[in-house]
Amino acid sequence: MNDTFQPKRLACIKSKKVRELASLRRQIFALQEQLKYLQQPRPSTLLPWRDVTAAIHDDTVAEVQVNTTLRRRRQSQARLCEYLQQWIASMGPDRRAPSAFLESWRHSHLFAGDDIARTLSYTWLLRQVYESRHRAFAHLRFPTEHRNDIDVCVTCDDDRLQIHVQTQQVLPYSLENVSRGLWIAQETLCQEYFAAPDDPTALLSTPTADVQYTRENVGGSAPMHMVNNVLTGRFYEPNAVVLCLRSVLSDDLFPTATSTWRFDNKEWTVAERLGPQLTRCRTVYTIDHPCTAAGFVSLKELAALRQLPSDIKDPFVLEARLKQVSVHKHVDQRQFFMRHLERTLDAIARHAGPVPQRGVLVSSHHGTT
Repeated sequence: MNDTFQPKRLACIKSKKVRELASLRRQIFALQEQLKYLQQPRPSTLLPWRDVTAAIHDDTVAEVQVNTTLRRRRQSQARLCEYLQQWIASMGPDRRAPSAFLESWRHSHLFAGDDIARTLSYTWLLRQVYESRHRAFAHLRFPTEHRNDIDVCVTCDDDRLQIHVQTQQVLPYSLENVSRGLWIAQETLCQEYFAAPDDPTALLSTPTADVQYTRENVGGSAPMHMVNNVLTGRFYEPNAVVLCLRSVLSDDLFPTATSTWRFDNKEWTVAERLGPQLTRCRTVYTIDHPCTAAGFVSLKELAALRQLPSDIKDPFVLEARLKQVSVHKHVDQRQFFMRHLERTLDAIARHAGPVPQRGVLVSSHHGTT
């Protein structure tokens, strides 16, 4: 080997080793710096176990409080529900017809006043009857099929009769015509039923087209003359018309003699639209025992009015006979009214113009068999 080139080779090798050593030193320095960084103390991001335990305890207490509150609220709602169920059950529909002896609004007294005050009184009294229609119908059962039906029940309490009547009539006429027909038929019933040449119904007041106040001479003669001051009102619903009647037992403007017999009467007729030319009428009414200014009349006096034999001594037999007569009388009257209403509706259908409200049916009635 030529010694001339040896120093250059050694110098080259030495230079290479020096660079490698320098590189290793830089790496060592970087690693040492990284080690120092990693070995530096840092605050821990983990909560101490004491704090964790306290937080869990607080959450548990909060959840327990929420659960306790919810449980108490549920118990309170359960008690309220039970109470409301009992209250609703106790306040459910009454299983008896409205009683004139128990209802606080049974007594009607009209004071003498101007037309405005009287009209307001009429409207208020009729509104009471109208708003009580659901209660009057609540306990009753009507046929579901489209057929006519009459049911009459007479009760006696403390020698006082009370008559309960419900009827159903299905008519092949529009609701509008039935509404007109009901008004006319009700107005002319007494004249038609008693076949009287003179109308036994006196018109006292007609403040509006849907409110009428009349006095009906029901029958009898002194000292058992019976009259009935009647308020009639008509109320309109989307698919029904409600006709309401109620007696006025005392009226300062149109007084009756103290010995005259009167009776409390409330009546509801609901005409419902079943189709364009089909209407169902359901009627409910109650009639209480006749009375005078001195109080209720006796069963014997009522028996005399009904022309029962005067030799009936047994009070139970007398009561039974009066009940029988009352049932027969009101069944007959309701059957007559159904025919009367049908004739009225037929007259309305045959008349192109307005139908007179009084006397129009007398000739057609007597000419019909």
